[in-house]
Amino acid sequence: MSLRLPSLHGRGRGRVITRTVRHEPSPLSPPLQGGDPRNRARKRTCLALLIWFTIVLLWAVATPLSAKPQRIASINLCTDQLVVLLAERSAIVSLYRSSADPAFSFVAGQVRGMHLNRGLAEEIMALKPDLVVAGIFTARPAVALLRRHGVKVIELPLADSFDSIRRQIETLAAELGEEHRGRQLIGEMERRLASVALGAGRVRSALAVGPNLFTNGRATLFDEVLSRAGLRNVAAEQGLTGFARLDLEQLVRSSPDVIVVPEDPGRRPSLAAERLGHPAIRHVLNERTLVSIPSALWSCGGPFTVEAVEKIAKAAR
Repeated sequence: MSLRLPSLHGRGRGRVITRTVRHEPSPLSPPLQGGDPRNRARKRTCLALLIWFTIVLLWAVATPLSAKPQRIASINLCTDQLVVLLAERSAIVSLYRSSADPAFSFVAGQVRGMHLNRGLAEEIMALKPDLVVAGIFTARPAVALLRRHGVKVIELPLADSFDSIRRQIETLAAELGEEHRGRQLIGEMERRLASVALGAGRVRSALAVGPNLFTNGRATLFDEVLSRAGLRNVAAEQGLTGFARLDLEQLVRSSPDVIVVPEDPGRRPSLAAERLGHPAIRHVLNERTLVSIPSALWSCGGPFTVEAVEKIAKAAR
């Protein structure tokens, strides 16, 4: 910018000497003519970003570093076991009562001293849980009542394959904020399954026989257990799907190489278990490779189910 100023020291009077004075704007002063519109737009954008980052920072400071639930209750035997394997013991306020029974629960030894419930909504609400874990078939009225009272409930389906076990672990681990533990459980299960596959020998036929002559057909977890152990499931080959009941003639006629039964099925008196003591059944059992598997390993699916695969594969070789 140029200005014409009269000289105070020029020679002679009445003469005007023109001098040029340049005005250099300070970087801190606003433009004299309002500045470039593009610069103003950039400044507004930077200001908006600064405000947004400030809000995010304040939110992060105000939010606890851990969003893990601190009062977890489970009202189903199968979800109990995953909760125990994933969550901190101090965060578990209650488990379903069957979790303490070693005949059905893989974690029975780990739940001593914990509060046990009967799956009733009233007793669970009294514990003020911030998360309740249930199975999709668990006490439907209790689940509905808990939700009506604002209690967060997540439901897990029955595991019918090792893939579904992986998904359940991932889902529950994410809800509990225990993703690292979840990855550890899955990694160990995968490693052990791969180890069994490496040692697999001749493929033989097998049949799982439980109380009341119930067996596991196609599309069941135990069907995959037998397959992972290097065996063919006779029940699936006969067209049975899901949990199905055999008659005595079917069992004798199927003539499997390996028969898998619950460990010590007669430990508790019951008509269902007594059927396995029928003379014809005892004859079939005595003529085949018999593998006894703890009921806790096949009552629910979990990372521990790999132990059933290992036991069956070892006995069948």
